[in-house]
Amino acid sequence: MVGHPNVGKSSIINGIMGKKYVSVSRTPGHTKHFQTIFLTQTVRLCDCPGLIFPSLINRQLQVLCCMYPIAQVREPFTIVGYLAQRVPLVEILKLKPEEYEPKKEGKEKATTTHLWTAWDICDAWAKQCGYLTAKAARPDSHRAANSILRLATDGKISMYFRPPGFSHEKAMWASHPEVQEIIELQRLGLPPSVKEATARIQEDPADATFIALGNKFSLLMDLDC
Repeated sequence: MVGHPNVGKSSIINGIMGKKYVSVSRTPGHTKHFQTIFLTQTVRLCDCPGLIFPSLINRQLQVLCCMYPIAQVREPFTIVGYLAQRVPLVEILKLKPEEYEPKKEGKEKATTTHLWTAWDICDAWAKQCGYLTAKAARPDSHRAANSILRLATDGKISMYFRPPGFSHEKAMWASHPEVQEIIELQRLGLPPSVKEATARIQEDPADATFIALGNKFSLLMDLDC
């Protein structure tokens, strides 16, 4: 198994084997050394640490894509700024600038657009969450920055990139039959294999044993892992 860190290489091996053979963790870089597991006498599975190519993926994306541990990031504000340039963090986190005052009834107040920096975002999030330093009781911006990065890596703040050339081919993809099928599957919340298996079980309950126990690779093959 070769790939980026924290994409599920070890979990796939455990799934194939049917029980826990290799240690897994949500922290990137958990697998430290090359591991081999014999599936049969002629098939050997190999689990290796994740590979990162810094020349192709910058550090900001490595952290946001769960390839680099947040705990090892010394300066998180650059990554928060990178995220804020591509995701409306202020609106998502419902942050208010420090000089913000609610408009009082009967009084009109001139509003100006606040220019947010990464430090401002972290300061506002620290105040909103109550993250304060131990001695001076000031907003703990570093802790707030790490908190925002963890929200992003946990999927609670989503950042995505469209495929190359998507803007020019948007009309074609909007009417593509596979896109409509994916939309329907998302609406139902079930992959096709699960629906087919459910129908088979309803027709013949004996098939349930085969689906669940008869083939240890059926789940992986059905879900296209």
